[in-house]
Amino acid sequence: MPPVRGSKQANLVARASQRGRPRKDEGHTKQQNARQKTDTRARRSRKKANSSQHDEIGQEDELALQPSRRGRTPDEETGEDDDRPKKRFNYLKPRVRKIPQHVITSKWAPLGASTQQQTRDLIRAAKRPVTIGIRDDRRRIEAEVTLGSVIRKLERQLPRMPFPPNTRDFHFDLEALIDRNRTLENQLTPALHSVEMLKAAIKREEGALEQEQKTLARLEADAKAEERRQARQTAKIHPLLSLPDDFRPAGDDASEIGFVRTAGNQMPTLDDEDDQELAPLLEQLQHHLESISTNMAQVDGIEAAISVADALVGEALSQRRLGG
Repeated sequence: MPPVRGSKQANLVARASQRGRPRKDEGHTKQQNARQKTDTRARRSRKKANSSQHDEIGQEDELALQPSRRGRTPDEETGEDDDRPKKRFNYLKPRVRKIPQHVITSKWAPLGASTQQQTRDLIRAAKRPVTIGIRDDRRRIEAEVTLGSVIRKLERQLPRMPFPPNTRDFHFDLEALIDRNRTLENQLTPALHSVEMLKAAIKREEGALEQEQKTLARLEADAKAEERRQARQTAKIHPLLSLPDDFRPAGDDASEIGFVRTAGNQMPTLDDEDDQELAPLLEQLQHHLESISTNMAQVDGIEAAISVADALVGEALSQRRLGG
């Protein structure tokens, strides 16, 4: 019996030990899970940071025109979108082009010696704003060392780097590029203004064309209505008054109206005594003129006498007024 009792005690101890172990293992497992979650979150945050840095490097031009929207309210974003088309001046917008690899390998070529030197100067000049903006000496030194290693690597790879076939020396001259961009912007403003004026002119012409089309449609409708009215009126005409289909109205020239020119080019005058029709009229007119001249001779001098009498009467009246 004692062995049996001992075996029972051993079983109880084993069961108790087995019951206690899962609790310790469970706590350890929870700690491991928490650590794994923390590591996963850290890895995700590092990946997001790296991806954001990569996007900033690869899309620098787009980020310059489209700032980050992180931490902005929808009202601010809407306000920014509303302000974009309200700029007071026109500007050239940079954009990123995607070139196929086979085009780069087949058509692009390395730069010349002078262009490579300008490229080196441009890369070195790009380092200065970065290092000058850092106030901490230690961080500035680290940035200079890091950028220096990157620049040296680029300079070593520069002779083997392919560039577009139309690349020229002025493409790597910052001042020349700024002047060229300024010139293009100055050309862009009047060009856009001309485009707006042309659009306005086109709009006016389209409006005039629409009005003319409406007028033409109205005239065509009136012409068709007039043709129908004439057809109805023609159908009502008496058969005896209707004209044949091959009727052609006569003209009004000299041969059709029976006009015959007189012989010679001499124009008739009032002094023509040979004209038997005008002779009595001329004689009667002459008698009237003679009678008028005789009557005028009888009253000749009356106008002067009337003037003298008027003057004498006025003088007499003035003397009488003075005497009275």
